[in-house]
This record gives sequence, C-alpha cells and structure tokens, in this order.
Amino acid sequence: LEAASPLALLQRGYVLVTKTAGQPITSAAAVEAGGRLRLQFGDGEVDAVAQAALDAGVGPWPRIG
Repeated sequence: LEAASPLALLQRGYVLVTKTAGQPITSAAAVEAGGRLRLQFGDGEVDAVAQAALDAGVGPWPRIG
C-alpha cells in the first residue's frame, strides 16, 4: 500500500507540480510563460518560473498517451 502513496512516487524521482496557491497542474497547456510554479520533490519543494511553453512531444523522451 505504501508503494502506491504519492510520497513514494516522489521518492522515486517524480515531481508534483502545482501553482503557488496549491492547485495541481496536470497539463503543459495550463502553464504560461512567466507562470509561477511550485515543484514538490521527495525531499522538499522548489519555487520556479516557467520560461516558455514547448510544443507537445518535444524532448528526449517519448510522448505518453
């Protein structure tokens, strides 16, 4: 049961991205350039500012879905 907990996922390297007020961000389309974000890692949080939006599927990883 613990392996399925959100904190366990963060400990494995995933990151929870929210707006600074706490609303979860579930899509890249929901982020605007200059938008303030909070990134929650397994060992703490970091505030960040989005630099620019990238086209879907851009990156060194395969697109999921």
